[in-house]
Amino acid sequence: MQAGITDHVWTLDELLETLLTEEEHAAPEAKPLTHREPSAPARALPGGRGFLRLVTEPTPALKQRRKSEPPPPPASPVQAVPPPTEPPRGMVQLDLFGAPPEES
Repeated sequence: MQAGITDHVWTLDELLETLLTEEEHAAPEAKPLTHREPSAPARALPGGRGFLRLVTEPTPALKQRRKSEPPPPPASPVQAVPPPTEPPRGMVQLDLFGAPPEES
């Protein structure tokens, strides 16, 4: 439904009926794979294995972005907490696994 293929949720019976009544079609033809055309100036690799993009002068849009200064970092909402001057009293080490079994 999200992809726009159907307008309702199909039941299992509806799906099976559609699958079983669909006519068979011929197998698709195999086509050779091709590399996509480069979108920027490029040099072809030997043996038709693709291309290397050539690094050239930056575009006007990139030059404009580089001219503008980056915005200052946002102020941190977290404030530093000073460390305690002395440890709290009554600290106890927790024992998570109990005492080891005594050997006899």
